[in-house]
Amino acid sequence: MGNEKSKINLDNFPVCLIRFLGDKNATVISADKLFYSYIKYTEKEFSKEKKDSFKSIISKGDLKSFEKFLAFDKAETNYFDFGIVKKDGSISNVKLNAIIVKENGKKIFNCVIVYMGSSFNNIHEEIFQWECYRHVSYITDDILFRYNIETDIIELSRKYFEVFGREPVIENFKNSLRKNDSLHIDDVKKILISFGEAKEDLRKKELEVRIRNRDGNYEWFSLIYKVIDEGGLYCIGRLCNINKQKTEKKQLIEKSQIDGLTKLYNRPATEKMIGEILDENYGSENYALMIIDVDNFKTVNDTYGHLLGDAVLIDVSKIFKNIFRETDIIGRIGGDEFLVFMRKINNENDVREKAEKMCEKIRSLYANEVTLNKVSISVGIALVFQERILYKELFKNADLALYETKKKGKDGFTIFDEDSCYNENSEDENSSRGIVGYIKRNINELFGKEADIRKAVTEVLKILGNKFNPSTVYIYGVGEGNQFAYEYFQWCNDGIEKINDGMREIPLNAGVSELNYLSYFNREDIFYCSDTEKLDYPFNEYMRFLGAKSILECLIINGGKVIGYIGFAEHNSQRLWIQTEVDALSDTASILGEYFAEYINQMSV
Repeated sequence: MGNEKSKINLDNFPVCLIRFLGDKNATVISADKLFYSYIKYTEKEFSKEKKDSFKSIISKGDLKSFEKFLAFDKAETNYFDFGIVKKDGSISNVKLNAIIVKENGKKIFNCVIVYMGSSFNNIHEEIFQWECYRHVSYITDDILFRYNIETDIIELSRKYFEVFGREPVIENFKNSLRKNDSLHIDDVKKILISFGEAKEDLRKKELEVRIRNRDGNYEWFSLIYKVIDEGGLYCIGRLCNINKQKTEKKQLIEKSQIDGLTKLYNRPATEKMIGEILDENYGSENYALMIIDVDNFKTVNDTYGHLLGDAVLIDVSKIFKNIFRETDIIGRIGGDEFLVFMRKINNENDVREKAEKMCEKIRSLYANEVTLNKVSISVGIALVFQERILYKELFKNADLALYETKKKGKDGFTIFDEDSCYNENSEDENSSRGIVGYIKRNINELFGKEADIRKAVTEVLKILGNKFNPSTVYIYGVGEGNQFAYEYFQWCNDGIEKINDGMREIPLNAGVSELNYLSYFNREDIFYCSDTEKLDYPFNEYMRFLGAKSILECLIINGGKVIGYIGFAEHNSQRLWIQTEVDALSDTASILGEYFAEYINQMSV
């Protein structure tokens, strides 16, 4: 019985095609002759007596279901069983399947209506939908296909030939995908994997792929299919052209990402793209990050005006575009500050050549101009060779290198080197970079010679405490599920008591809401709070119990997972934390990740 059911073909039943609006009356736009013949109205009679309302002939018992059906806003619907009232008052049972499209802002139902008679329930759902697609393809631009998983043959509807000019039956489909360029190379693997998994995963699939049209250009299509058993396993589905929607969406996204003056990426877009690349590749590529400042740009603006200043920024941006590859990310991240991120570099010399060429091109940009004859740039470069690194650390290294370039007189570039960029005896030791460098080098040396991690971490907190003089410096570990935090380390200044045992474990969830303590940390993994009384309940109470009036904290991350946080707390008064303290804490957190994770593992053994 199951086999008979699966072989039912709609060619054995009366099938009508109809299009109606998604308005409250389901106003008919067009219908074929068989529809009017079956409901026993002429087209004129239906228009005059029923006002072209398809809803008006739905049986009363099915009206509520039909109204829900009209509210659908998906690309396609499941079939719908209901009764149609003919002109003579008799009711016929029908099945309906619709593909919903938007045209000029209006929702339109392209439908197949099948008059089922006594076979109302004797039809396989997937077969019914496939046959409906086959019929409705005459009034839509969708391309239908049926792929035989076992024979590796795909059959496509006539629309395929009309759109692409290619034969609609393809044998050895998988091999043909690999050999021709009709499908974008980045999408070939996507389809092969999806079809390859089809036998085990029978759920409905939807992919977005690019197919080359008659003009040789790629267009975006939505590929929707489902696996059915019709005397063999088949993937049946359709291709819908979504190129217009994808193009419009891309334009909107690009508009929000592009700097209006230079047409380069803006800062949020630049940082997001670089961060995603670093996360996804997890140390498998070589990178270079360049931070570029236009030298003495404020003087140019003040002396010659903003119009000339804007012209300089535009001309400099054009040089960047000409020198770097399409795969490189170029962004404007400040008024006269730019950033370039190079992927898949071969070696340091390649980057040096790019930097030298860029400096020379900009140096000679206005060499023959009477008004402005000298523009130059200062560049800081950070290199990464197949190492895991966070964007904020890479940026900080390039920024330190930029600082060195400016110290040397500007108009050139420096490649980050830890020994030269972090100088303990520098006259700038009290500046942000000098102190951060001092701490970073001392911490690295400490862990390099100290076998006892607990002893080394305790010494780190002591270094921070002596440098910045907060009431306490502490480290909390975050438990599984981010539900609790447990105090592992604490350094206390003179006169400050250590946390008592009853407060060493604190809940991170507010309990009465979905608020989690970790949500206070910003996109730089920093939580800056100069007044803990202003925190949400119960976190303000925790801080009162701990005696902390102001806090500065930074997440400790290892392997992309938050494992804890390190912080400063001030008990005596409210405190405004300065950038030097933020940088020091952030650098320390990035160094501690691996060591703290190892310490937690040791404690759990």
